[in-house]
Amino acid sequence: MMRWIWAWYLAVAISLPAEVDLRALEAAVIDVTEKAEETIVAIMADELGSTGSGVVVSAAGLVLTAGHVVTDVEGSGAAVEEVTVLFEDGEERRAKVLGVNRQRDMAMLKLIGEGPWAFSAPGNSAVLRPGDWVVALGHPMGYDPLRPAPVRFGRVISKNQDFFFSSDCVLFGGDSGGPLFDLEGRVVGIHSWIGEDVQTNTHAGISGALKDWDDLKAGERWGTLMPPPSLQEGDAVLGVMYDQNQEAVVLDMVLADSPAEDAGLRAGDVILRVDKFRISGANFGTYLRQKRAGDEIVLEVRRGREELFVRVELGAVANLPFVTERGKRVLDEQAGELFTAAGAITAPLGNGVLRIFGDEEQIAYGTVWEGNLVLTKWSVVEKAKNLRGVSSLGEEFSLAVKEIYAGHDLAVLMIPEEVRLQPIPVRVGAREAGEFILAPRPDGVAEALGVISVAERSLLQKDRGFLGVVLDELHQGPGARVQLVQKDSAARQAGMKPGDVVLKVDGREIDGYQELKTILSRAGAGQAVSIEVLRGEQEVSLDAILKGWNLPKMRPGRRERMMDRMDERGLSQVRDGFPRVLQTDMTVLPSEVGLPVVDLNGQLVGVLIARAGRVKTYVIPSSALIELLGKE
Repeated sequence: MMRWIWAWYLAVAISLPAEVDLRALEAAVIDVTEKAEETIVAIMADELGSTGSGVVVSAAGLVLTAGHVVTDVEGSGAAVEEVTVLFEDGEERRAKVLGVNRQRDMAMLKLIGEGPWAFSAPGNSAVLRPGDWVVALGHPMGYDPLRPAPVRFGRVISKNQDFFFSSDCVLFGGDSGGPLFDLEGRVVGIHSWIGEDVQTNTHAGISGALKDWDDLKAGERWGTLMPPPSLQEGDAVLGVMYDQNQEAVVLDMVLADSPAEDAGLRAGDVILRVDKFRISGANFGTYLRQKRAGDEIVLEVRRGREELFVRVELGAVANLPFVTERGKRVLDEQAGELFTAAGAITAPLGNGVLRIFGDEEQIAYGTVWEGNLVLTKWSVVEKAKNLRGVSSLGEEFSLAVKEIYAGHDLAVLMIPEEVRLQPIPVRVGAREAGEFILAPRPDGVAEALGVISVAERSLLQKDRGFLGVVLDELHQGPGARVQLVQKDSAARQAGMKPGDVVLKVDGREIDGYQELKTILSRAGAGQAVSIEVLRGEQEVSLDAILKGWNLPKMRPGRRERMMDRMDERGLSQVRDGFPRVLQTDMTVLPSEVGLPVVDLNGQLVGVLIARAGRVKTYVIPSSALIELLGKE
């Protein structure tokens, strides 16, 4: 069994551009998102009761996902034989599980049915360097019929052992098995696991899958799924990769900017001894874990026919996961370049933002709206006394509640007439996933930068189309079999009966119960739909007018709540049930609600209304604000 030697082999490097071109990055992210949309799938391992994500990587219908998505991790350790696959448009298919390399947390599936299939081509994770820009897609918290796979943007943080690497694209349960793309739209990683910090998001490198491709395709299953590692700031780091199952320590990779590279070590070198002790793949890490950052070791190395002695001073892990101190400095420099570019956009906008105080403490921000109005989060200011605002120039003044839109958790406050602030120009029109957005503070600094993860949508249950049937989840198709028709439902009014098999909705063939739920939910409440059912041996046509969902929204499960609590920033108390929102991957504090959100032209996209989870922050879009408040 391979052991993880997390304490010593990690390193980072990056060559920084002279400046960050936000518009070019935005265009690339949008392009990647649009091209990948048809290839992202949700995976449901019914036998395990688990969900995950995946990506189609060949026209023949090969799908890559994480090994643990299709493995009985808490039981036998065996993989299931088949899973249900859901595409973004709701299409439901079955897939056969082929091979699984548990050690690399990689699995290959084969879609059942005729191709060719839309696919995303594999790239090369071996050439990635920390600081490279990447795009993550997947289904956090599982498949949602009203939400495509949310987009998240970030960069490679570190290269780890056995083809694993980390990024700051924030992931969540349900994302496992989803793809990480480079800016050319190539799959470079498969989401594997997360850590407590939002920057600890680890991916199984695609190069590991390519190395195992033939074995995975042939249905081989091997290896042991290892638990996530833990690192402490200051742990020692050397910066090499090797196979711990082998007797000889043959270096597969020497990581850039690592102590190993500085000392002249190369891929292919064979380490014979360390500090005169003979070592093997099994005990090399054990020896090094006893060392501290700054310690010097002497390696006896065979390179071809030559034997060398190499002195290496071990580096240290920084307070970012798996990153050396040198790497952290480089990543910090890159972040500085990024926010300098953002600041050029947000600097003129500070007079359109103010700080809001209640009981002498800052409790939120406010976005200035025309007519001397300020928009902020109602549940935050509701019980506050002595509401006051402070402008970008430090001017202090009283605030009074003018109007409340409780469904949006939005408060409209009045500014005294003598105070003159400058509203941010409002952008009108639809926004698309992948667009860059910024949250400026009163001092003109960008508090956060992110992308629109999901375009505008409603979070209200009543807006979902609801037929009013209970479906047989074990029915393998074609169609979806009705077990129960609810009283006073759209289905009952249309004449649907238990035992009916729904074959088509508005002419679209249905392949399973999840596809039917998706199509009906997206149709929306009040929508008329034509339904074809098989009743016995006879096909029957029915017309139904969908109702809204009348079921309470399910409370987040224990696992979901645990992952959300990992983020020390905390969550907003009111964070769901909004009638219209944009979802973004910006990580903000709950106290930063009320900040304006702008695009790269400095135009108002909306108002930040809730920190809702590890991977989601909600924004009331400007289109909704215009409808509520009007605009001159």
